[in-house]
Amino acid sequence: MRKAGLLALGLIVCISMMAYYFDKASMLYQNNQGDVPTEEDVDIKYNTYNELNNYIVKDYAEVLNDYFENFGNGQELRFEKCFSFILRSISKCDRKNLEKAFVVSSQDPNFKSVDASLQELYPQMTELMSLLEEMRSYYLMRNYVDDDENDAKAKELHEKIVACYYVYSPLAEKYSSSLRDVAIEREKSHLRQSNKGELLIRYYCLRALIKAEDLLRNFEDKKSTFANIREEK
Repeated sequence: MRKAGLLALGLIVCISMMAYYFDKASMLYQNNQGDVPTEEDVDIKYNTYNELNNYIVKDYAEVLNDYFENFGNGQELRFEKCFSFILRSISKCDRKNLEKAFVVSSQDPNFKSVDASLQELYPQMTELMSLLEEMRSYYLMRNYVDDDENDAKAKELHEKIVACYYVYSPLAEKYSSSLRDVAIEREKSHLRQSNKGELLIRYYCLRALIKAEDLLRNFEDKKSTFANIREEK
């Protein structure tokens, strides 16, 4: 019975100590975070950037490919007035996503190279979007019918689009590359933080077990001493 009672007492002490040190480990881990932006803030900004990047490498790339396939990617406009295709449009939602990304680029949390690359990209991408929409409207409204025989307006727009694209293209690649680097660092950081928190909790749990064993040992020693005193009497 004494052993059973001692075992129960030891279990209670051990659980109490582990709970105490677990709370201590959690508090210390949270305090070490300091003024680090919350995970939610980081996720919101990253997702905003990632949504824009997905558009750049997919839908917007298709808009550009469609244009250059039909009009050429050189300064000379390759165009036939009798054509059946319709240039892809750029939606208000796509423009809104670009504007949203530009706004968060100057806000915390700081994404360093991605923020800087987006701020470089923004004016060129905005201009290119506007030029493409102007060219699309030009052909949808059949304004080329009233243009002179040399298609002066179309040629002017095409030259601007090509020139703007060759500035835009490396900036878009720089933005995508910077965002990939951030994605890799985020994954590494998640692993480091996870391991750090886990190791800290393990450390304090181990300390709790050691403390519990020390208490039980002291209890046993005192009990033994008390028993010896009684026997001597």
